[in-house]
Amino acid sequence: WALFVVAFPFLCLFSWTIPECSREDLKKYFIVSFLVSVLWIAALSFAMVTIVARMGCLLGIDTFVMSLVVLAAGTSIPDLLSSIIVARDGFGDMAVSNAIGSNVFDIDLGLGLPFLIRAFINKGKPLDMFSDSERVRRLVF
Repeated sequence: WALFVVAFPFLCLFSWTIPECSREDLKKYFIVSFLVSVLWIAALSFAMVTIVARMGCLLGIDTFVMSLVVLAAGTSIPDLLSSIIVARDGFGDMAVSNAIGSNVFDIDLGLGLPFLIRAFINKGKPLDMFSDSERVRRLVF
């Protein structure tokens, strides 16, 4: 019941905003469904990062440690569960390729694409990894 109570608002929002392309009359809206799904993923990812950063601030844990532990686990656990399900069905090679492919995808697109976009914005200047407040805090400690 706890999982249902937590998931119910999201189920309602997703069913109201994302066209169900499995229905014959809505198949032509597959592009809209894809784009809205990507927007939802972006919004929920931003919310997750913000919440984890604020929780780390409240608990006195560094932002980098929180991101490595909590966010890495949050992106890896769904891949783990899908690999377990596929392996139980007898497709061990698919489970291994999922484990390898998802990590390559996360590293290439999850890390590489934002850095590439930032490099184009900076027009060849070095990337600054810390904000001014983080740099001052790291110099003090």
